[in-house]
Amino acid sequence: MPRESPKCQLMRDVADQIAHCEGQSRMVASAAWEGSDDDSSTGTIQRLMNARLARWYEILEHCRYSVRPGLYRATLTVYERDLGGAAGEDDQDWLNDAEFLHDFRVTRTFFFALVGRISGHPVFESKGRRRRQRPITHQLLTYLFYLGKQASGANNPSIRSRFGIGRGTAELYKRRCVKAILSLGPEAVSWPDEDERREIATRIERDFHWVNCIGTVDGTLFPLTYAPRSNDASDYKGRKHIYTLTTMIVNDDKRKVRKYLSGFPGSAHDNRVYRSMALSRTPSDFFGSGGDPTRYFLLGDSAFSNSPTLVSAYKAPRNHALSRGEETFNTLMARPRITSEHTIGMLKARFPFLRSIPMAITNNARSVKLILRNIECCIILHNLLIDDEDEATEREDLPGEWYEQGDDVSDIDARSNDDGDSRGAGDEGDNDSDMAMEFGEVGYSQPFLAQHDSDERRQRCYQYMQDMGLIIT
Repeated sequence: MPRESPKCQLMRDVADQIAHCEGQSRMVASAAWEGSDDDSSTGTIQRLMNARLARWYEILEHCRYSVRPGLYRATLTVYERDLGGAAGEDDQDWLNDAEFLHDFRVTRTFFFALVGRISGHPVFESKGRRRRQRPITHQLLTYLFYLGKQASGANNPSIRSRFGIGRGTAELYKRRCVKAILSLGPEAVSWPDEDERREIATRIERDFHWVNCIGTVDGTLFPLTYAPRSNDASDYKGRKHIYTLTTMIVNDDKRKVRKYLSGFPGSAHDNRVYRSMALSRTPSDFFGSGGDPTRYFLLGDSAFSNSPTLVSAYKAPRNHALSRGEETFNTLMARPRITSEHTIGMLKARFPFLRSIPMAITNNARSVKLILRNIECCIILHNLLIDDEDEATEREDLPGEWYEQGDDVSDIDARSNDDGDSRGAGDEGDNDSDMAMEFGEVGYSQPFLAQHDSDERRQRCYQYMQDMGLIIT
């Protein structure tokens, strides 16, 4: 038998009181007919009581709750328990550090630091006479839990089962957090200024022997859980025969995302996406230094076209093989370029939301915009974790089981510094850096002119590697 709610119980009690008062009124009316002295005053009181009870019953009938509890559905205890506010008998948190990291993809230390960063955002302020918002910690936990799941694991029933909140509440929490985190974008994702470009180039030259290189560029595909319901749905099916979004990511040697462009369908070629970026259209705004508008450059795979600001790997012509020197050149390029693969791998490992985005694309442009905003939030959080000096390194934070099959970042440093020619970057008596600086300033970094071929930068790099003894033909 269904359990009777407190509201129904109260309405039943009020109805009983009304029936009782109506009986009393009839008795008073009968006594008045017989001529009792107190009949007039008593009858007035009974009529007032009947009117008040009837009014109370009417109010109850149109109210959802008879008495609204102080803690709605007692959901606050779930959040406080996960945050560490409810210790067990042995004074330990409900979730230990590893469990908290697994569920919410960040450590407790970083979580509370992030709360401090976004706590002043206007989106968390209640306006007018609206009910006071739940704490920011509860809303942010909900959103991080959402980013930590993929496909159906990130749907509203999953969130409701975890936190005991409704679909509308979960959507409201996510929308607020997205808006607050996006406000950190200009600070978290920025192109390096001239001084920082010089520092990055110095580190890459020291570790990988590439002079004036300031990062790598590569494209990645973010799969969609649901087939697009738009007129251009077929465009989202790319080379892997699944529906995806293409995102171009530029990162430095510390695996920090410096520039990105997302929103192209999965069928878009990486080179086309890169040529749509401001880096390709106005390179002097991003790669210049000391009057040379194209002093610095990026490394990319063979999918990209060569230019003064982008050096791509050699691609074997049809029915032909690469020369020994070209293969060595590609190997030397693969060492710094692997940081791009690791950057993308860490993004998808920490935020499984990117492995299968549980949002549908429709003919409404807003549907794509919502997806891109969530992708941007993942990139911002990734960079904030890289910059956080109190955290361990991003790579050490991520458990190995978070990575998909084929992802490998365990030996990145060893592989990056393995020169393959029996000479390490840190060997005693190695004067490669001095030679590189001397050669780089004299011939390698001469400004590029309009009459130069688009492959001029790569030819200079190849010649430099030969002069340094890194390429032996």
